[in-house]
Amino acid sequence: MLHKTALTLVLLLIFTLVSAEVPQTINYQGYLTDSGGNPVPDNNYLMKFKIYGSEAGNDSLWWSGFQTIAVTNGSFIYHLGSLIPLPDDLFTDTVRYLGITVGVDPEITPRTRLTSVAYSYQSLRSDSAGYAFDIANNSVTGSKILNHSITFDDIGYDEIRGENIEDGTIDFSDIGPNGAADGQVMKMSGGTWVPAADNTGPGGDITGIIPGSGLSGGGTSGDVTLSVATNGILSSHIATGEVNSNDIQDYTIMNYDINNSAAISPSKISGTAVTVIGNETISGDKLFTGNVDISDNTVEMSANGLFVGEGSQPYLSRPINLKRAHSTTGSKYGMYSDVTNSSSGNLTGIYSTAISSGSGITYALHGYCKSDDMRVGVVGTADVYSTGGGTTDYSRGVEGVGNNGAQAFGGYFGAISGSLFNYGVYAEAAGDALQNIGLYGNSNVSGPANFGVFGTCEVSNGSWGGYFYGNLHATGTNTKGGGGFLIDHPDDPENMYLSHSDASSPDRMNIYNGNVITDENGNAVVNLPSYFDALNTDFRYQLTCIGTFAQAIIAEKIEGNRFAIKTDKPLVEVSLMVTGIRKDAFAKSVPLEVETLKVGDARGKFMNPEIFGFGVDKSVDFKNHRNVERTKFTEESE
Repeated sequence: MLHKTALTLVLLLIFTLVSAEVPQTINYQGYLTDSGGNPVPDNNYLMKFKIYGSEAGNDSLWWSGFQTIAVTNGSFIYHLGSLIPLPDDLFTDTVRYLGITVGVDPEITPRTRLTSVAYSYQSLRSDSAGYAFDIANNSVTGSKILNHSITFDDIGYDEIRGENIEDGTIDFSDIGPNGAADGQVMKMSGGTWVPAADNTGPGGDITGIIPGSGLSGGGTSGDVTLSVATNGILSSHIATGEVNSNDIQDYTIMNYDINNSAAISPSKISGTAVTVIGNETISGDKLFTGNVDISDNTVEMSANGLFVGEGSQPYLSRPINLKRAHSTTGSKYGMYSDVTNSSSGNLTGIYSTAISSGSGITYALHGYCKSDDMRVGVVGTADVYSTGGGTTDYSRGVEGVGNNGAQAFGGYFGAISGSLFNYGVYAEAAGDALQNIGLYGNSNVSGPANFGVFGTCEVSNGSWGGYFYGNLHATGTNTKGGGGFLIDHPDDPENMYLSHSDASSPDRMNIYNGNVITDENGNAVVNLPSYFDALNTDFRYQLTCIGTFAQAIIAEKIEGNRFAIKTDKPLVEVSLMVTGIRKDAFAKSVPLEVETLKVGDARGKFMNPEIFGFGVDKSVDFKNHRNVERTKFTEESE
C-alpha cells in the first residue's frame, strides 16, 4: 500500500472585482510516498479529491472524480475545480476539510483542514471590493466606466481608429476645411492631401452614329435607333464554340450542313436526312424502326435478334448469333467481356439465366468446342486485383452452385469418346502457396451417408474407383474389403507385378520386432521407442532362439519403454516380437466395432453383390450407382 503525505497547500488566487474572468480554482501540491517513506516511481496515478464539512463525517460538499495525475519524484500538483467547478458558496462556512484517495486504496486519513487562506476565494465574488490590484486583459466593459468621465488627456495619441467610431456619426461639421477655399476640393498629390480646383471638363456632344457591319439605322442628329440588319449576322460575328445544340431549331440541318467528323445529337436529324459513311458518332438515344445493317450485313439488328459476322443467319432459337471465320496463330474471342468496378459491389462479366417449365435440359451457359489440338469447352480464371498481392480473399476460376431439385450439382463435368484419355474432372494446383490442393471435396450436412469425394468405376477389370499417384493419407478410419501392396516385381520389374496382403486383426494392433544377443550371463535388455508406453497397452511377447537349442524367457515385463529377457545359455541370439493394442486419443474416440448389423436399406444388400451372384441392384451403394447412371454425359454437337 502507498503512503501518501500532503506537504503543502498553495493557493494561487488573483483578487479582482471581475469574478467572471478569474479561474475559480485552488492549486493543491502534494507529495506521494510508499510505506517506507520513499517517493513513489514516476508515473500517472488515479486520484480523487473531496471537500467535506467535517473531519470524519460523510458530508461531502464537492468532489473531483478520479483524475489521472502525473507524479514526478513523488510530487504532484492538481487544480481543485479545474474540471468540476467549485460551488460559489463552498467556503461560506469557516471549517472545510480535504480528502484524497489514490487508486483502489482507502481515503488518506486524517483529512487535511483547509486554513483561512482558502477563504480568500470569497473575494473573487465580492460585490463590495473597492479596487483590485490586477485586472485581467479585456475584462473592463463600458458599463463599468462612469459616463463623461474620460477626457482628452486620458486618450493616447493616435489611439482612436475607424473601428472606435460609431458608423454614421461624423458629418461635415466635424471635418475642418484644411485650408481649402471656395470651389476647391481635397486631392491627393505626392502622397499628401492638398486643396485644389475641381475639374469640370470641356463639355461636348455626339455629332453622328454610323451603323457597323450587320447593323442598320443610325443618324447625325436627334434620337437615333440601331438594329440588327436582315441576314446581317455572319459567321465572322460569332465567337468559336458559342453556338450549341439548344440554339439550333430541330430538323433544320441537312446533309450538306454537316461535316464528316461532326458529333450530332439524334434530335437534330430530320428523318433520313443523314447517311452515315465511315466512322461517325451519334450521341444520345435514337429510335430505329427498321433493320440496321452495318458494313455489308456484318452486323444486323432486327426483331429476331442480333447477328454479328459474315454469313450469320437469323435463328429464332438464337436471339444473339455470333459467327466469324479466322485464320490466326494468336488468340481470338467469339465473345469478349471486359467490365471493371472501383467499388465494393458484385461484378459479373457475363450473366445468363435460362428458365424452363418443361422436362428438357436447361443450360444457363453451354460451352462447345471443336479442334484438332487441345479443346476446352469452358475456361475460367480468377485473379486478385491488388498492388500488394492478395493473401486473404478467395479466387475461383469456375464456381457452380446447384440449390434445388432431387439431385443438385455444384459442378457437373463429363468426358466421352476420347481416343487416349478421358477426364471427367481434371484439377491441378500449382504455385508458391503454402498448400496446393488439386481437388478438394467437402460434405458438411447431416444425413445417413455423406461423401467428401465419391468415386465409382463400373468396370471391375483393371479399373479403380479412386487412383492416387503419390502418398495417400486419411485422418479418419480406413476400411476396405481387402488390402495390401502392389509393386514392380523385384525379380522382373519390367514385366511383372508383386502383391502382398495386409495382416489384419480384430484389434488396433501395433507390432514391434527385432533380434538381440544375450551377454555372458544370458541377460539382455530391449529398449522400445520412447512413445511405446503412451501408445500401447495389453502387451504380448514372442521369443525364438536362433542357432542353438536354448530356453528364453521374459525376465522383466515392459516398463518405462523397456523389457529384459534371459536365456539359460550365454551369448544366444534371440528373435523377438512384441505387440500392443493402441490406447491413443483417436483409438479411444473411435472404437473398432468388429461385428455390426446392417440396418435400413443396407439389409439384404451386399458390398460386392457380383461375387454372390447378384447384380448391381443388390449393392448397398445402389442409390449412388443409379444416380451415376442417370446423369451420364451424352455427346452433343451443334
